[in-house]
Amino acid sequence: MKKDVLCIGSALVDFTLWPADPERIVREHFQVESSDIGIGGCGGNASMGFASLGKTTSLLARLGSDVLSDLARGILSKGGVDLSHLAVDPVLEIGRTLVLVSQNGERRFLYKPGANAHLCQADCSGIQISQFSLIHSTDLFLLPEVQGKPLVSMLQEARKSGVLTSLDTVWDPSGRWFKTLEPLLPHLDYLFVSTEEAVHIFPGLDPQEQVSAFLERIPGTVVLKRGENGCLIGRGDQRFSVKPQFIKAKDTTGAGDAFTASFMCCVLEGMDLQRTARIATAFAGEVIQFLGATSGLKPYASVAAFAEERGL
Repeated sequence: MKKDVLCIGSALVDFTLWPADPERIVREHFQVESSDIGIGGCGGNASMGFASLGKTTSLLARLGSDVLSDLARGILSKGGVDLSHLAVDPVLEIGRTLVLVSQNGERRFLYKPGANAHLCQADCSGIQISQFSLIHSTDLFLLPEVQGKPLVSMLQEARKSGVLTSLDTVWDPSGRWFKTLEPLLPHLDYLFVSTEEAVHIFPGLDPQEQVSAFLERIPGTVVLKRGENGCLIGRGDQRFSVKPQFIKAKDTTGAGDAFTASFMCCVLEGMDLQRTARIATAFAGEVIQFLGATSGLKPYASVAAFAEERGL
C-alpha cells in the first residue's frame, strides 16, 4: 500500500525553558516558570506535523541506543510516525538541544550534535522510493554524509517515479550555503527557505529577487518563510504573499516545520496554492501558542479537517 510521506532529517531531544531572556539570567541560579522535554530536529518535528494531519509518515533519521533515543522513539511513535526506517548508531548518543525561550517567544539554541549528524548513504539504501507520494527532506546542512550524491539520487529516483519532492533548507553552520544546495535544486518540486537563510544563499537580493533567483534553478515552487510577516510564494510568473493573523507567541520553535508539513499536506490533498498558504500559516500559528516544537500539535483526520474547523 502506498504511503504518504518519507521525511528525511534529524531527530533530537529538545529541553525547552521559558522564560529565559538573556538579560534576566544574571546569576548562577535562575528559576523559570515552564519547561518541556520533547522531540526536536526539523525531521522529527516535520514528521510529527505530517502525522498529526492524518498522513502516513515514515522518518528516515539516525538515533543512538541511549535512554534519550528511547524517549525520542516513544514520542515519535505516540505521534503516529512510522519508525521502520530509523537507523541506530551503536556508539553515538542522540543529539540534544537546550532551547532558551524569551518572554516574546524568540529562541536561543545550545546544540550538541550526536547520531543525527551521521545519517549516511547506507541508511538511505534499500528504501523503495516509489511507495511514497512525497519525499520531504530537511536539515540539509546538518547532514553532511547525505549531502550531494546520496540525496540527489533519492530525489532523482522520486521524480522519475512520479513522487513529489520537497526540501526545507535550515541553517548552515558550515557557511557553504549555495554550494551545498545547488546540486539539489533541479530535482525539487517545492523548496522552503527562511528569510534568515535566503540572505546567505543569495546575499544582496531583496525577497522578490531571491524567489526569482531560486525559480531560475528549480522546476517547481519556492516558498520564502518570513516569520511574523507570513510567506512569499513564487511559481512561474506568479508571486503572492500571505500574512498571518496576530497571535501572541509562547514559543516559535517548530513553527517553520509545522508550516512546511501542513503546506505539503495541502499539496497532497490537491488544494490550490493560495488556500494552501493560508492554511499552512494558520497551522503554524497553532504551534507557537505552546512551549516546545510539537506540543501544540493536535490530531486531525486530514489537513482539510483542520481547515474546516478553522473556517479556511
